[in-house]
Amino acid sequence: MTPDKTDSGCPGCYQTNIKPPCEKQAAAWIKRATGLFLYAITVYFQISTLFPAFVVIIIQLQIILALYLVISLKKKGYIISVVFSIIPGLTAASLWLTGTIPIVPVIAVPLGTIITITIIARWNDRQERRLNELRKQINKQAITEEVITKHNKQLQEANRSINKKARKLSYLAFFDVLTELPNRRMIIDRLQLLISRSQNKNAGFAIAFIDLDNFKNINDSLGHHAGDLALQYAARKLKTAIHPDDILGRFGGDEFALIIHRQLQAADIFDYVEQVNTAVRSPFAVEGTEFMISASFGIAIYPQHGNSPAELLRYADTAMYKAKRPARTE
Repeated sequence: MTPDKTDSGCPGCYQTNIKPPCEKQAAAWIKRATGLFLYAITVYFQISTLFPAFVVIIIQLQIILALYLVISLKKKGYIISVVFSIIPGLTAASLWLTGTIPIVPVIAVPLGTIITITIIARWNDRQERRLNELRKQINKQAITEEVITKHNKQLQEANRSINKKARKLSYLAFFDVLTELPNRRMIIDRLQLLISRSQNKNAGFAIAFIDLDNFKNINDSLGHHAGDLALQYAARKLKTAIHPDDILGRFGGDEFALIIHRQLQAADIFDYVEQVNTAVRSPFAVEGTEFMISASFGIAIYPQHGNSPAELLRYADTAMYKAKRPARTE
């Protein structure tokens, strides 16, 4: 339930169940003013001869009020208490000079009061300094934690940026941007890995080198943009035609490579490649002009046709050009 808010006469404050800050300050100053007034009264009664029987009680009350002023008003209260302790001391000194009272009370009472409030005042100053130092340390620690938090966020953002760039660089290092297929470097690395594994397991694999037919005509007649579209189209057709366990990559230009690392007989490999070739062969339209996409394949089998990636690729490339030659003579 929201407390009722009414104007309390204090700017910016409202009357609620909790006292506003200005009301608390006013109450504190009223208490201090009351203490100061009572202290002045005790000093007056001490130097007055109206109540000589109660002078000891008045002196004790004066000391208590002096301590209250020092604790409440700090330096100002200390100065006021010292001044008010000197006044009755001077009065008592004048009485001592006339021989009315002995010297000991003249010196002991005000001097004891001043010494006591001085000790309290210096203790207050030390505590205040310690409190200020503690506040500075807390503020410094808060600032340090804020700075550390800010730096951590900056480092996290930098790490995310670095990781993003690293992933992008890794992608660019091993994948073709145009077709999103593994590039030449990744194909060669995978061939080397397969050779190492096959040597230990006495297993074989095959690689098919693929070259698009009449791709130069598309580039020459419609430009490189049309050629890029033809490469993307051919890559999509090849990806949908190959087995999920095989690896297709773009080797460069209009050349692709297909790694077949399943355990197939030579006849099965040739049948599989022919199926892929049939699936790729289809018409392709660019800017209203229709082209027939087809490809020539050359196959190399490990270890019959080579013991290294370079030997296998060279054999497959040669076989591909032999398969392509009849198409050129036509």
